[in-house]
Amino acid sequence: MLLARATLARTNSPSNQIVAGAANEGQNQRGNHAPRVPDPAPSGTDPHTTAEVLTRLTGNDYFPGGLAEFVMPRNTFLQFELGPSEDVRLQWARYFDAADQAGQSRLWGGIHVQEDDFTGRTRGDLIGIAASDKALTYFNGTAP
Repeated sequence: MLLARATLARTNSPSNQIVAGAANEGQNQRGNHAPRVPDPAPSGTDPHTTAEVLTRLTGNDYFPGGLAEFVMPRNTFLQFELGPSEDVRLQWARYFDAADQAGQSRLWGGIHVQEDDFTGRTRGDLIGIAASDKALTYFNGTAP
């Protein structure tokens, strides 16, 4: 799966089809080629795994204070081209809101396809539950 994903790129065509591309680059919205780094998390499980673990360990699915924020300053955030063209401020109330947006950005960036994103979200939740259950055994002294 990782090899297949690393060799796909979205076209700039009206249908926005996914086509075979160079193994080390993808194509962004402008048709420019951007370096493609192999994804360390097949199906993008990381965001939902993290959201599930944080929710279970804190007992609350909301960020501390009720809101988290990430700011990307104009033309200083991207490393492979200029952008964003204006300051972008992302805000999330819940860990899962941030995880969902991370999944959406992977779709829009051509890193994952819809089926891969859905699989990553559902498996990420299951992995997060298993990881937090295992961690709790160490916290409460019942680990083998």
